[in-house]
Amino acid sequence: MPHGPGRRSDGSGRQARTRHHALGIGALLVEQAAQGTRDGNLQRPRRDGRNEAGLPRRVQALGHYEWQNTPEGKQPWYFTAADGSPLLAAAGLWDEWKNRETGERLKSCTMIITEPNDFAAEIHDLPAFLTEDQFALWLSGGAGADYLKPASNDYLQRWPVSKRVNSSKADADDPTLIEPIQFEPA
Repeated sequence: MPHGPGRRSDGSGRQARTRHHALGIGALLVEQAAQGTRDGNLQRPRRDGRNEAGLPRRVQALGHYEWQNTPEGKQPWYFTAADGSPLLAAAGLWDEWKNRETGERLKSCTMIITEPNDFAAEIHDLPAFLTEDQFALWLSGGAGADYLKPASNDYLQRWPVSKRVNSSKADADDPTLIEPIQFEPA
């Protein structure tokens, strides 16, 4: 998991919470499947009987920022669920590993990025968003690459937001960072 404000796992390996301002996530919850733990070393069983690191996870977010290249510089856009759902869920992977230099156990997660749908193509690539009916199969490790396709064009809504979101000096808890602004592309 990225270091920073938030809550780390209680050691059970069940969940970890943190904020990650640079991704525009606000509140991030990485949900782990309850399988494959042994001495803190998480492995995903494969169909051929071997194990590989990185368990499927659902990365939940209140919204997602992406940046559009414009002649005036990078313009941030905020994406949320078009149906008003309070959370987006992206396909992700979680792993725990040992830093060879320090011996420290580190937790890492990533969102899986896919090609944009037509709705987002003029802005940027997007995570592979999961729908509620896909959660169980994704978390069990039984889902295939067909889960990593772009969301349907009506799945998301978006609006331009202030470039203040680009600044490390901006308070990541400032609710005005996701308020719509007037933006006229050149």
